[in-house]
Amino acid sequence: MIRRTYDHLSHHFGVVRSLATKRVISSFDDEYGLVYFGFVDQHSDEHELIRGVTLSPNHHDRHYSVGAIKGFDVSLVQRTDKVSFPNKPSRYFTWVIMQFDLHVTEGAFPHIFIDAHHHDETFLANLSVKFQQMHHVDKTQFSSHDPLFVKGFNVFTAHADTPLLPYVLTPEVTATLGHHFKHFDFEIQGDKLLVYSSNTMVTRHTLVHMARVGLWLGAVLDSNAATLPQR
Repeated sequence: MIRRTYDHLSHHFGVVRSLATKRVISSFDDEYGLVYFGFVDQHSDEHELIRGVTLSPNHHDRHYSVGAIKGFDVSLVQRTDKVSFPNKPSRYFTWVIMQFDLHVTEGAFPHIFIDAHHHDETFLANLSVKFQQMHHVDKTQFSSHDPLFVKGFNVFTAHADTPLLPYVLTPEVTATLGHHFKHFDFEIQGDKLLVYSSNTMVTRHTLVHMARVGLWLGAVLDSNAATLPQR
């Protein structure tokens, strides 16, 4: 009886949260000119799948939206997944992901994940398996950067791409992230920039700030792409 009551209440509150999230995202979409599609199935629906480090065979995408904001093609989704790894505790994650299509060639940027300490050892163990070339960049790589970035973020990329980091994560970029945006995680790969809000309630304030940092960082990356050495 107690278990049934608990399950019923959990389902009820889950529905309420989902409806509240839909209202917030739909309102944001109306304000910024995005089109709301809702739930999408990665295995059957015809849509451009948001990929990145959170992609898995079992994740669920809800509140999918697409459009353009100030010259950038933008995709938005709330993604949930249960992340497991042998001999480590499983954990449920929920991300709001805002993806920006950069105005560069498809393979312009190396794969970089910038984590603001929102992901635990189970997630990071999976990351090392899914992207075996990626490694945790030693913080001495950023010894001349703003201490708030060095303290607030961990950076992951392939060993071969580590020499490219100064062209992507310039001192100006890292200082801005460290002072203003360490409540978000970031991923750069090819011609995509992904901004993550991890395990937080979806609010208009969060979405507006995700758009703000994405538009700013997207413009900076577009500008910096020309300085990248050939790989």
